[in-house]
Amino acid sequence: MNETNNNQTNRKEFKDCTALRLTEFIVAVEKKFLRKGYVPVNDTSHFERFNYSHGNDRVSIVYDTKANLLSVTAKPELLDVLIGLYYGKNPNEVALSPAPKKLVISEKLLNRNKPNNIQSISQNKVQLKSNGGDKVPEFLRPQNNTQPKQLSAPVAKPRLLPPTPKPKISAPLIKPRLSAPIQKPRISAPAPKPIALPPPPTTYSQATIPQDAPEYKNGFTLKNCSKEQFDEIIKRAKAIKGVNAKSSTENFSKPNELVTVEIFNAQKQRVYLRFMPQKKSLVLQGKRSVLYTEIQLLLMQKSDFKEAIASHIKISDGEQKTSDVAKRLKKLIPNAYDFLSEQSKIDLGIGLIDLNNEETKLSDYSVLLVPPFRGLERLIFDLQSAENITVKMIGQAYEKKDNGSYCLKYGYRKKINSIVYNEVLSALYTEYFIERHNFTHSDNTVSSSARVISNRADAKKKFDNLLQIIDYNCKKLIEIGFSIGGKK
Repeated sequence: MNETNNNQTNRKEFKDCTALRLTEFIVAVEKKFLRKGYVPVNDTSHFERFNYSHGNDRVSIVYDTKANLLSVTAKPELLDVLIGLYYGKNPNEVALSPAPKKLVISEKLLNRNKPNNIQSISQNKVQLKSNGGDKVPEFLRPQNNTQPKQLSAPVAKPRLLPPTPKPKISAPLIKPRLSAPIQKPRISAPAPKPIALPPPPTTYSQATIPQDAPEYKNGFTLKNCSKEQFDEIIKRAKAIKGVNAKSSTENFSKPNELVTVEIFNAQKQRVYLRFMPQKKSLVLQGKRSVLYTEIQLLLMQKSDFKEAIASHIKISDGEQKTSDVAKRLKKLIPNAYDFLSEQSKIDLGIGLIDLNNEETKLSDYSVLLVPPFRGLERLIFDLQSAENITVKMIGQAYEKKDNGSYCLKYGYRKKINSIVYNEVLSALYTEYFIERHNFTHSDNTVSSSARVISNRADAKKKFDNLLQIIDYNCKKLIEIGFSIGGKK
């Protein structure tokens, strides 16, 4: 480690750092620091680079994939925190000092650098030269520098009153006032420095405190993930409309082999899947977004309720128990609970956790509604399947009415011959299409309503309304004796 003063940085190297150890370290780091940049390995470089910030301080992490060498560079006080995270310290037990405040430029300093004062100083220099040699006039000595009025008075008289009234003599006296030496200080003076300072930390520093801005929710881990399951997840991710992916492999066929897949869409949302075949471990990393949620749901499809909810509570920094989530969900939708599949329960449980988490701070809370409406989509699919309505997409079974709502197509209504069943499916799909479709598709309507939900309370209100609609309509199905296995 290179020891330097507090204004500089230190570097710490960790040898024999495996790809799995790196992933665990990065997951911990991103719970305490804000990521500013990431450069993966490529054909010309075997170095993987991560850049983070805490207030005005920067943290650089470089991983040499060939030498398995991890280098961490940061200020001494931050480096101690990073070393603790590397050796397995719980991020929630690590306390970072508050982000440093920006230097405030005083009015006195700004006024000193104004052009008028610069011109006065330049005039003093010209007058000094006219007095000859190294002789310093009384008004330029240090004790008088704090009196700007006394500086300019002695200078003005010799410059404005030439020795003789002849114009030929007055011309040389005017030139020094317009000459380059007077203009140079305006160009090289430190006046522009306040403009070059970084922006004030009013909003920037807030985003660097993980407790106040958990916009980055990284480290969702799927254990016991086989190569076939990983390939299926990538295949289904690419099948999402507008989604592309590119991958890179490190340490191929070695025990520490690591496959990194970058998934992105047209909205510039981006997530990373890091798969370790030997460990059968798959980690999802990225900024919380619709794409992040979609990929997370793909990972959860092979998990049961207990495993999926426990993993989500962990990345949400929550203190709830899986059993508490199940009990609360059953209390909110007692009539619908038995109609829900395992996946629908997981999706609604995730919404219940996120939307009741007071610590959640996002720029757009609509992403928290994606899992609940995905759960509604699965419920509609199961209810349709119970009556042998087989379609590729659930919306293909409905037609739009004049009032803007939806109902089952005439052929299905005639075949099933149940008014209540048709009303229930129509109500559920109308809610699904109007709300969930609104969050994940482009707005082509004339009104062009806003998609962003900037207030968590508004998103929670929509979630509570969704649960009421689901439970009310499932209660109607119970009254006619309907079940997923078929009617009486």
